[in-house]
Amino acid sequence: MKVSVRFLTVCLLIALIFTALSISAGVVQADSANGDGIVGPEEEIFNDLFLEGNEVIVEGTIHGMLFAAAETITIRDGAQIDDDAVLFARTIHLEEGAVLSGNVFVGGQNVTVNTAIGRSLFVGGATLDMSDTARVGSNLFFGGFHLQTAPKTDITRNLYAGGYQTILNGSIGQDVRVGGAALELNGKIGGNVEVAVDVEANPDATQYWMPYMSEYNIPEAINPGLRIGEQAEIKGQLTYTSSRQLDEAFKSLPIGGVIFKTPSPDGQAGEPAEINITVPNVFQNRILRAVRLWVSLLLLGALAWWLLPGLLKDASKQVAVKPFHTAGVGLLSLIAVYIGAFVIFGLVLFLSILLGIFTLGSLSRTFFALGSSTLVWILVGFSLLVVYGSKLVVSGWLGGLLLNSLFPGKEFHSILPLFAGITVFVLVNTIPLFGWLVSLAITLVGLGAIWYTYQARKRVVMIPEVG
Repeated sequence: MKVSVRFLTVCLLIALIFTALSISAGVVQADSANGDGIVGPEEEIFNDLFLEGNEVIVEGTIHGMLFAAAETITIRDGAQIDDDAVLFARTIHLEEGAVLSGNVFVGGQNVTVNTAIGRSLFVGGATLDMSDTARVGSNLFFGGFHLQTAPKTDITRNLYAGGYQTILNGSIGQDVRVGGAALELNGKIGGNVEVAVDVEANPDATQYWMPYMSEYNIPEAINPGLRIGEQAEIKGQLTYTSSRQLDEAFKSLPIGGVIFKTPSPDGQAGEPAEINITVPNVFQNRILRAVRLWVSLLLLGALAWWLLPGLLKDASKQVAVKPFHTAGVGLLSLIAVYIGAFVIFGLVLFLSILLGIFTLGSLSRTFFALGSSTLVWILVGFSLLVVYGSKLVVSGWLGGLLLNSLFPGKEFHSILPLFAGITVFVLVNTIPLFGWLVSLAITLVGLGAIWYTYQARKRVVMIPEVG
């Protein structure tokens, strides 16, 4: 069943990501409030918090993000978390009265939610049970075996679930999308319901492995199918995909009607369907890209002419001196900067680890943050020179050469040569393959010219005044 597989794949990926992250959770311990993984009712943390241990209990206030990994995590009544919470544990309890203002990401075996979630709730685990006091301020995403909501559970926006069984007794403000073997609807749905049900699943097959799963507190599997109770209220449309019709289990009907679909059997071609194929207009896309590049270079060129007119002119003159030699220097600078950045990042990481080993945790994090952020800014600045600066330098020289050939003997001191060169470059750049080669050559020559100009200006500054 294609839709069901898609739902299950996405939701199981969520569960796998949570599990993978939980493996690395133990290494992030530097900011824990104390050694026992407990935040008492009188404690107030004005930062992001990392907790780990056999049991994590939060009763105080965290003015930041909470990241916790343990055997059991309990967020108790009176606890307050102002930002997102990322929780990994075998058993997770969110008790009534706890205030979680942000998103909650959960990876665990058995999850119980008895309180309000300010934003969205993401759960990857075996079971998720939500009580009458559970609220979700935005969306609920679930991937696992069993999901059940109580009659007064309220989900403000949408629900997306993939697993064996989903039992919805509460209210959902907008749409529901579920893929699995069994779905029971007994609550209120404010929008549409889209379901992919594998009614061919054999419930007896679960009896073979359920005894081995008893230690995981997984409830007994219900029969496959789609069932709508008498108290259910669906304001939108119900669309369900199944190998056979399930209308006999509908004790109430959606206001928007019911659409039944059958999956295409694997290996067999269904009836021909009308397919609308939109062929992209390659020429039109190329023109649009050229216009965007032209406008970007014009704006940046005007800014460079206004802020650094002398530097731009000197670099443009440098292009004509030794173009091949300049291109070689540009290639070397391109390789040196990016490889050097990789080496420096490795050095920063190595030194940060050394500082962390010698118990200088705070200094280690500060050093890594400053080093990596500085390196990022350097790479951003250099990349701007590669993408735009080199083109502006060569365009200034090219525009001057073009105007001097068209108007011999006339000097141009305005920004006009730069704009003319940019226009010529953009037109040549639109030519397939040839334009790419020209753009590469211009990038290397422009970088080399910038390097030579920088060296020349540095030598001028270093020459002492005589007199």
